[in-house]
Amino acid sequence: MVVTHELASIFAIGTNSVFLDAESRTMIAQGPPKELRDKSDNLKVREFLHRGEHQVMESEHG
Repeated sequence: MVVTHELASIFAIGTNSVFLDAESRTMIAQGPPKELRDKSDNLKVREFLHRGEHQVMESEHG
């Protein structure tokens, strides 16, 4: 288990992820990061992971 907010790590090593919502103080999503990025019912999760994907690509290219 790894606890991180560093999005590059989520995509690089994560096979299962859990997303917690600060407002409701509950789990709002669970599953493979790439699958949640593309198919999550929760817009917050999709947007968060799409931002992370862009950060990963930027760090790979310089």
